[in-house]
Amino acid sequence: MNDWKYFFDHELNNPEQGNYRIFASDSKVEILHWFSRDDIPKQQKEDLIRALVNFDDNCGGFYRYRAYFLAAEALNYFPECSFGDAIVKQLLDWSYLYFGWKLFPQPLVEAARKTLEVTDKTRVVKAFELLLRNTPSRLTLQSAATKLGELDSGNKMAIAALILLLDVTEDIYKLKSICKSISKIGFGNQAAINTVVELMETIEDKNLCREAIKTLGKIGCRNQTAILALEKFLQINRGDRICLDAAEALLLVDKGNEVALDALVFLLESTQELYLLIKAVEYLQEIDSQNQAAIKVLSERLKSCKDDCLRAEIAASLGKFDRNQPGIKEVLIEILETSQGYFLMDLEYFRNFGDNELYSHRRIISSLLLLYPGDKEVIASLISFLEKDWSVSACFLSISALRNMSLTQPLNFAMRKKIISAFIRFLQKNKGKRVRVDTNVAEAILQLEPDNKIAIDILIEIIQSKPDNWIEEKAPIVLLLFDSYYQTAINRLIKLYSFGELGVLLEYKRLFSENGLEKIVYKDKTVRLLIDDAISLGIKRLLNAIRKDKKLCSDCNYITDGYYNFERESFWNIWRNVDSINKKGYSPKIITALKEYLSKKFYYSNSSRYDEVYQLMWNYAENMSYKDFYQAWHG
Repeated sequence: MNDWKYFFDHELNNPEQGNYRIFASDSKVEILHWFSRDDIPKQQKEDLIRALVNFDDNCGGFYRYRAYFLAAEALNYFPECSFGDAIVKQLLDWSYLYFGWKLFPQPLVEAARKTLEVTDKTRVVKAFELLLRNTPSRLTLQSAATKLGELDSGNKMAIAALILLLDVTEDIYKLKSICKSISKIGFGNQAAINTVVELMETIEDKNLCREAIKTLGKIGCRNQTAILALEKFLQINRGDRICLDAAEALLLVDKGNEVALDALVFLLESTQELYLLIKAVEYLQEIDSQNQAAIKVLSERLKSCKDDCLRAEIAASLGKFDRNQPGIKEVLIEILETSQGYFLMDLEYFRNFGDNELYSHRRIISSLLLLYPGDKEVIASLISFLEKDWSVSACFLSISALRNMSLTQPLNFAMRKKIISAFIRFLQKNKGKRVRVDTNVAEAILQLEPDNKIAIDILIEIIQSKPDNWIEEKAPIVLLLFDSYYQTAINRLIKLYSFGELGVLLEYKRLFSENGLEKIVYKDKTVRLLIDDAISLGIKRLLNAIRKDKKLCSDCNYITDGYYNFERESFWNIWRNVDSINKKGYSPKIITALKEYLSKKFYYSNSSRYDEVYQLMWNYAENMSYKDFYQAWHG
């Protein structure tokens, strides 16, 4: 098999009939091996490369790119190829340059950049260096320099380009971005370290200073310039967030550095901010999990601290170093049982945790669970907390902890029954307040006692109440675990959603095997058939939405109209289910309907839609044969 046409039987006037082994997933290794063989004439290899780079797929260019990337990878095995320089330059153009009326489509950019990593490295480095010398774009310079440094570790031109950008750039956000690029490729480079040290010592913006500090931590390992600069910084600045970053960076460049450890212990002793306390403990734990200075400082603070929220965190932090220190468990239990709506002292870093009280409860309960798993006093405290009149959300923290403890710890029968009884009392007391919580508590009970009649009855009651919230699908899903209630649960799930809710129906595929779907019957049809019907209907709705959407997007009169916004939202509600449809038989219809989006005109009217469609078509092209895709494109 010496003739290159074996891989590439191309019919110019009838391309869909061609035999394209170049696109077969199992042929790539064979093709690359063919290029490495010494017995194959050079001209044969040149001819195949030429055919690959000049391939015109006549269906959007998707297979043209695949052929081109294969030619690029073949350069590793055929470096003397006369097309080599042009191929690598084209990869760089796709990766970093502009494409007339727009940037190259993102899937093409990403694929080209990945191919740069597997083609002829010598050519790639030279091409990158040429690009760095000639590009007028600072953005391209930064991106290309970063990539070159990743491909060719320690490349001096790449690092010099980023240092130059750091010197000539004034915008704070761009400077932060350049620092991040230097952190990726500047490891051990003295010029880069010197430049970043100067930036750290002279810049007034704290956020940029922090970025410079983080960069030093990544590039300055065991470098004396970096170590001395960070030590000096910590001796001048004490006790705030930026000092935490500096201590972390210093420990990265000089593990066990005493100045850094002292700075962290000082934070434990002085900070009133929970975030700084938590992070300082984390860093100290990584270096010295039994740091005696930290234990001493935290023990003293635990005795003197009056603020319950901070006191609880100090106790939890001390427990991470030595859980047997006196007073830790007692303090955490006391605060959990007696707290009355205290507040966090620093909200900046905890906005994601909801209200302050709930966050504090979460921290205390998780600390007790971590430090004292299976402890009788802790279990009693969590049950006591559960039976107080806290919010349902706060109580559910206790339920989750008790459930996890029951599932992971060797508790005796009496203790497990005590926990189950507490769950049942909570469920009966709070039933109906929040259906989602009812469902989760019932599930927790069934995890501990699978035949518990009270929990099962609650779930059946939820199903029969016909809730209209999407959350309530959880109740029937829990009941699916029980053979006696299997059909009841399935019937409820199907009733919850119309066929238009395609994505939800497709979720059934994750719950059951294909054989299982065939066995479930609803109104004389198996769920397998119901899902097929749902997909068919979903495709029809999608195609109708595409036709309407293309008309709206091409009519500028609709752009500011409320009707257009409504229709656009309707389109996205259908579009979001497309990725879930993996049945090959539907792909051609979608490809035919969507190809009109891939035009210059449409990009200008709706670039986000263009990008979504291009990504979908790219995915289809990667997973379909050329013949099938070609026929769908021209269907």
